[in-house]
Amino acid sequence: MTIIILCIVLRLGYSQFYAYQELTLKATESWQRSFPLEASRGKIYDSQHVTLVDNLTTSSLIVVPSQIHDPIHTAYELSRILECDEKTLLTKLQKKFQ
Repeated sequence: MTIIILCIVLRLGYSQFYAYQELTLKATESWQRSFPLEASRGKIYDSQHVTLVDNLTTSSLIVVPSQIHDPIHTAYELSRILECDEKTLLTKLQKKFQ
């Protein structure tokens, strides 16, 4: 029993003091994902040179519904930050994919 406890303590010490930077990096990469921005495609004009379609840089928010533990509170907080309808966000957060 002493050997097992000693092994657990040594492993915990290794994770906390020696490999913490590598483990922190892996955890950060797991939770923060970046998406490449695509290059400009150019504007589309009509015959009078009025812009019909323009390139816009926008931000995206990606939520994985299965990782949300409290969708009601999350929808409330996101609606305050994004200034949008809470009910719409709640339906999207509760969406289940098969």
